[in-house]
Amino acid sequence: MKIDFEEYLNGFTPSYRKKLEEIIGLAQVELTLCNEKNTPHVCVAKSTIEGMKEIILKIVRICGATGMTVSEAIAQIERELNPFHPDVY
Repeated sequence: MKIDFEEYLNGFTPSYRKKLEEIIGLAQVELTLCNEKNTPHVCVAKSTIEGMKEIILKIVRICGATGMTVSEAIAQIERELNPFHPDVY
């Protein structure tokens, strides 16, 4: 699934843009390995192009704001999407 992120990358300095592209690439790889047992809501959300794009942009925002890894950001998104996730209680 090829997704164009060019509109989101415009306007950033080349060094910052490179970091964003790296996070996007890592996110795409991690999401291809999606484990429905551990992250069922993320796996469902990424099943469409728009859903995949939304998840990747959330990953970029979380990684940028918190310094989390891509894997940690995916787990955070799952917690946000899944009200019955064990970490919520």
